[in-house]
Amino acid sequence: MTFTDTACDCAESLPIEIVAGLKQIEGIKDIKVEVTWSPAWKITRISRYGRIALGLPPR
Repeated sequence: MTFTDTACDCAESLPIEIVAGLKQIEGIKDIKVEVTWSPAWKITRISRYGRIALGLPPR
């Protein structure tokens, strides 16, 4: 997982929330969320379906 900026407020809390949410799904036992800063995130990395879900124009 990567964030838009190293100063992102949710960089510590979001991985914890993701793990907590995934633990609620039956059959999921082992969860590891890795935060990486390379490659840097940018809007062009959003998939076509992700862009549609976010209300952005598809590429």
